[in-house]
Amino acid sequence: MQTPDFKKQLRILERFRYGKRIHPQQDWATLLTVALVLLLMSGIWNVWIFMHGSTKRVVGETATTTPEISPYMLEDTTVLFENREREEERYRSEYRFVDPGL
Repeated sequence: MQTPDFKKQLRILERFRYGKRIHPQQDWATLLTVALVLLLMSGIWNVWIFMHGSTKRVVGETATTTPEISPYMLEDTTVLFENREREEERYRSEYRFVDPGL
C-alpha cells in the first residue's frame, strides 16, 4: 500500500491560494461595477413598468370592453347595504356575546 504524498498535494493547492495575489482595488471595482449594472437594470425595469402602467393597462392584458351598469345592479347594491346596516344595528342592540375567557 502506498502512502499519499501530502507535500505534492499541498503544492498543488498553493496555486489556488489568494494570499500573494491580493488586489483589493480590482475586487472593489468589480463589486461596484456589478452593483451599478444591477441597479441600472432595476431602474430601467421600473421605468418601463411605470410607463406601461401609466397608460392604465395591465401587463399582458388584452383589450376588452367595459361592462354596462344596469339600474337593477344599483338597486341590488342599495338593498345589500340597507341589509348590512340593519344587521349592524342588531349586533349593537339585540345580539349578546359572552366572553369565554372571563
